[in-house]
Amino acid sequence: MQRFINFKLSKGNYFKDTDGNTILDMNAAQAGLILGYNSDDLVNVRTTDAYDRFITHKVDANSLPTNDFADLIREYVMPVAPKGMV
Repeated sequence: MQRFINFKLSKGNYFKDTDGNTILDMNAAQAGLILGYNSDDLVNVRTTDAYDRFITHKVDANSLPTNDFADLIREYVMPVAPKGMV
């Protein structure tokens, strides 16, 4: 089953999917960050939304893509894609 994660509403060891369900992160997607999702200590030092997103979340986008994954690819990856790869 594929789930799309809402990082802004996820907290600690739990993530929220785009339907609003709260799910215990059994895949240990946040294991690389022992403070879990949206740790107050990390969120309070952020300077930009991009910083918040990539520093406070370490998730395998293949198994838990974000709800705006296509937008991120379009905005950040496609502009620097090699010619012929677009």
